[in-house]
Amino acid sequence: MIRDEILKNLTIVLEKISVKDVSPTLEKPANSDFGDYSTSVALKLTKQLKKSPLLIA
Repeated sequence: MIRDEILKNLTIVLEKISVKDVSPTLEKPANSDFGDYSTSVALKLTKQLKKSPLLIA
């Protein structure tokens, strides 16, 4: 399933950049105009990477 593939790839990227204590999650946006899936990983990483969520995304 595509959802599982996205989560797997997010996990791989997080491991490559040595991020700890952040596990990716996917949600279906309430408004389908925002896409099929959304994640808050960029928001969770702001403190750890000391960068803005927009830059991380």
